[in-house]
Amino acid sequence: MIRKFLSILAIAAMSCSYNEVEGQICTPDVNLTVPGFLPLTLPDAQINVPYSQAITVLAFKDTTVKQGNLTLKVYIDSMKITGISGLPNGMAYNCLSATCVFTPAALSCVKLSGTPSESGVFPLKIAILAYAKVSGVLPTTQKDTIESFVLNVSGSASTLSLSKRDLTISPNPASQTAFVNSEIEPMIYNSLGQLLTINSQKQIFGYNLNIQNLLPGIYTVKCGLKSVKLIVE
Repeated sequence: MIRKFLSILAIAAMSCSYNEVEGQICTPDVNLTVPGFLPLTLPDAQINVPYSQAITVLAFKDTTVKQGNLTLKVYIDSMKITGISGLPNGMAYNCLSATCVFTPAALSCVKLSGTPSESGVFPLKIAILAYAKVSGVLPTTQKDTIESFVLNVSGSASTLSLSKRDLTISPNPASQTAFVNSEIEPMIYNSLGQLLTINSQKQIFGYNLNIQNLLPGIYTVKCGLKSVKLIVE
């Protein structure tokens, strides 16, 4: 009787585990190995056609903030998505975590899904609230907005190119490596406008830059006609 009861419990546990995997909101992309997001460009959607796309998230472990003349180290405990604005009618988002909280310890994801009922180019704004400790001691919160995603819904207004999306670097500030979301190999310049030689490796979604030999400061990264500032710590 006991053996039969244990067998029932084992089958029930296996069933629950299977259902959780089958029914989960999204599956994180294990190709994301540095803090940031994947994919860097959202696939196009079509009007009146069901759409589903997961965005994998890996929260930053730390960053720096300026307070007067001081540069303080901030350690991130977690970050929370408080809203995504700009989605076309018929679209919504759901997080793998019910609270939409992400930690630096593990990959997680948020899913954009629905049936868009309007066409066009929709720049998205992902509102973030970061929970952190200044110098590892003083608790603080910091609001931020991620504006690097655009959803293109095919239709009369969708002829605008996704290439108009802002060029982004993550992490930024950085000290060892940085990832640039570009199909064009990046060039990096110092504050004097001098082109520097660094190692870059082509990845599926962009380039990894080896910046460990750069002196701390502000640099300009150019990819074609686009440029963005990179802070090296």
